[in-house]
Amino acid sequence: MDDTSVYTKVDTPVISTDVTALTWEVDNTTALTQEITATYENLVGYVHPVISGPDHQYFTVTTTANVSPYKRSSTVKVKFKASKTQESYTAYLRLSSPMATDVIIPLTALNSAAVTGVESAISTDASLAPTEYYNLQGIRVTNPQPGQILIRRQGSKAEKVLF
Repeated sequence: MDDTSVYTKVDTPVISTDVTALTWEVDNTTALTQEITATYENLVGYVHPVISGPDHQYFTVTTTANVSPYKRSSTVKVKFKASKTQESYTAYLRLSSPMATDVIIPLTALNSAAVTGVESAISTDASLAPTEYYNLQGIRVTNPQPGQILIRRQGSKAEKVLF
C-alpha cells in the first residue's frame, strides 16, 4: 500500500447566521444594539468579527465569548450610535475563520432626527423599496434562478422564498 491511497476526510468549515442584514431606524443619538446568532461547524481556527465600510466608526461589535474552533455557536452583538447630523450610515460585518467562507452582513442605519424639510417626500412603504435576494449563507444573489430557496428582503421585511 502506498501513501497516495490513504487520505483523511476533511469536513468543510462553515459559519452561518440567523440574519442576512441588520437595519436600524433611529431618531436620536442613543446607542442601539442588535444581536445575531452565529453557528459554526468544523472550524479550524477562531472566528474574527470585523466591521468595515464607509461609516464603520458608528458601529461596534462584541461576541458573548472567545469564539474558538470548539464552540458551536455564539451571540454577536452589533451596537450602533448615530451622529446628530448624518442621515444614513452603511457598513459591513464580516465573520471570518481560516478555511471557512466569510459571512458578510450589510449594516444600515437611518437617522430620522437628522432629516429636515423632506419628511413628506420620503415614503416608508416597504413595497416601494428595492428587493434584494440572499442565499441561506447570507451572500447576496444578483440573478436568482427558479427553484432556489432564498431570503427576499424588501425594506425592513425579510422572508424565505422559493424563487
